[in-house]
Amino acid sequence: MLDLGKNSLTGEIPPQIGDLLVLQVLNLSHNELSGRVPSSLINMISLTLIDLSYRATLLFCKRGKHVGHEPILEVNQSTFSVWNFNGKIAYGDIITATENFSDDYCIGSGAYGKVYRATLPTQETVAVKRLQPLEEESSKTQTTSGMK
Repeated sequence: MLDLGKNSLTGEIPPQIGDLLVLQVLNLSHNELSGRVPSSLINMISLTLIDLSYRATLLFCKRGKHVGHEPILEVNQSTFSVWNFNGKIAYGDIITATENFSDDYCIGSGAYGKVYRATLPTQETVAVKRLQPLEEESSKTQTTSGMK
């Protein structure tokens, strides 16, 4: 595991990070990174999770057989974005597999959210972390709700 989260890093992710072939988890969350995700990450044969999240965006890496496709990276302001090597995992598949993030599928929790076990239509079992809003956003929501 390489945890570089919350380090105020700026600029692009260096392509040399793809040389870490046996790295399993890469956390670059809550930094000010910009630019494209290097295609060299496809060489990281052991990588199972990459967290490039900032606020409520989560990127999830799922390994499959590489069949000549370039990695897909989708970043948006929804709760989830999904990144893998065989195409997109539909958000709906995750919702279905966890029964809308039912506590029955919760396998852990931490300061940033809960982790759920999901069995996808491909019969692969993955862990999905659902991030909680930052404190300032959460308190803003609570304050707004209290005003209604």
